[in-house]
Amino acid sequence: MDDFQGNKKQEVEDNFDWQKGVESMNEDQRRVFDSVFQLVKDGNKICRKFVTGEAGTGKSYAIKCLVHAIRQELKKDVAILAPTGIAAFNVGLLAMHRLLQLPVEHKRGTPKCSPLSDTALDAIRKALKNIVLVIVDEISMVSNVNFLYMHLRLVEIFNTFDDEDGWFGKIFNKNLLQLPPVSDGPVFVPVPTETLNKCVQSVAPVDLWSLLDYDELRINMRQKDDDTYKTILANLRVCTVSDADTNILKTRVINLNFHNPGERLYKLCDYVKALSDTVCIMPTNDICDTLNEAMLARNNEPEITLHANDKIDAKNPQQRQYAKIKLEKKEDSSVMAGLPKKITIKKNEKVMIRHNIDTSLGLVNGTLCVVDSITRSVTSEVEKVNVRLLSREIHRIERIRVTFEISTGVYVNKEQFPLILSYAITVHKSQGISLKTVVIDAGVHNFAKGQIYVALSIVTSLNGLHLINYDTFKVVADTLAILQYNFLRQKFRPDLVGYCLLTTGCHDHNHVEQVWAIPKEVLEVQQNNDPANNISNLRGFPEDGYNSFAVVTFLLLLSNPTLRNQIKKLPPDHIMHVMINNYWANKLQDLQICFSLDTSIRLQQIIT
Repeated sequence: MDDFQGNKKQEVEDNFDWQKGVESMNEDQRRVFDSVFQLVKDGNKICRKFVTGEAGTGKSYAIKCLVHAIRQELKKDVAILAPTGIAAFNVGLLAMHRLLQLPVEHKRGTPKCSPLSDTALDAIRKALKNIVLVIVDEISMVSNVNFLYMHLRLVEIFNTFDDEDGWFGKIFNKNLLQLPPVSDGPVFVPVPTETLNKCVQSVAPVDLWSLLDYDELRINMRQKDDDTYKTILANLRVCTVSDADTNILKTRVINLNFHNPGERLYKLCDYVKALSDTVCIMPTNDICDTLNEAMLARNNEPEITLHANDKIDAKNPQQRQYAKIKLEKKEDSSVMAGLPKKITIKKNEKVMIRHNIDTSLGLVNGTLCVVDSITRSVTSEVEKVNVRLLSREIHRIERIRVTFEISTGVYVNKEQFPLILSYAITVHKSQGISLKTVVIDAGVHNFAKGQIYVALSIVTSLNGLHLINYDTFKVVADTLAILQYNFLRQKFRPDLVGYCLLTTGCHDHNHVEQVWAIPKEVLEVQQNNDPANNISNLRGFPEDGYNSFAVVTFLLLLSNPTLRNQIKKLPPDHIMHVMINNYWANKLQDLQICFSLDTSIRLQQIIT
């Protein structure tokens, strides 16, 4: 509730002139704005609308105008929600789970939805009493189960159980063909009866999605000055990329002309450093870490470690201890509103602000800046990070505070600086950002439908796009989402032609992946000066009395530095450890006993 009030206060201080904003809208944005605003203003009919559009069609701007118009003109409130903590963190919104007190999904599976306590319900009703519109951002990441939970909670909060048209009410949604939900089905698919019985036994099957009207924004504003790239993105979105599109994208591929991945990484760092105000968009956290750590290592300034302050709110000592252990094991910052346990920075290092701090000063999500200095407390703890913007202005960044549920009924209050190294971030963390220059790995490590499209749609022009890899086979669209769009277009926008159903990319036999992001432990092994790691030390065996399969298998194992390093970590009595020690000691007679038929079978099992 404090965050909800804080967001309202920040938007009031923004002094945004919504009337001028409306005047600057294109016809698509104006049509959507007028239809929603008029419904809310009249109050005669509930506004249930799904509004979509390609990335860059100005959905966020239309929402901003709508929110300010309702608050300034109608003196009413709007709640703007995001489906996950990290999505909310990215765009300065409120997490849907947090505001509506929805159950948090853990690895054990889909959680059950229970009614709120009287105390919690009173608090939420008091805070949301003036709400006339709920806007859900990034609807593609909302699962059908969470969509149902949102409906149930809104009915509970606004007490519309007995209303004939008391469905979850006032919702204004966004895009489907972006990143999908991490679990359960997409939002437009009814929840299966089995899941209903497990999570909300008293609810009968219902198609909530069918309650929504539909509209679509078609005019691209982000890439408005680059028609070629705008067309390519539109094709990427629905997986209808032409050969001409592919050939154009291939011209944006960086040439890392080295055989060794370590050398490619070094050259990539040089390339990134030479670009002005760029961010690298990567498919996974591990790949981001590889590039960020390599770039950080090039800075000779002392490391500055920013530790998070965590306070656990639990009912009893056992829960508190359990939460503490669980918190220590959580490495993925996405489950903690994007705030990691530890952030390592250096003076003169480029960082990105990951939260809307003060819009009037330009301290918003996605702002690139440089670490200028830090301010420490008397106990040497870092209290402030002083950053220098592109305008050369210096501002002090302090820790922000977020609260999230780590297990049922156990909450963590986390305080951490909303900063990350700005060299590389994941595609999931980049949603909601618009940049002039990006470096993207669109290769084999992309795993989600729509992932490459979301990454490439962040940059405003083709000239600002720099690709490490581009694998056409990884350009994948969601079949169900395309079918749903075609259905909605036919029903609500018959003036628009349906999409072709080409949902997977094709193999490009000429594509050669530029492998550069290899695990840290592999690099450490390759850089180790241990003579045993020198492949030139490998030697053959006398043929007499040795099983040929065992010999060949053993030599193959020894030829891989990573495997050699892992073998040396085995217990001393492990057969592989004994063999490698005897081999390096040149005790070939001792090795003969190892290469029995039984050992050959065991080696074959290890290899396969």
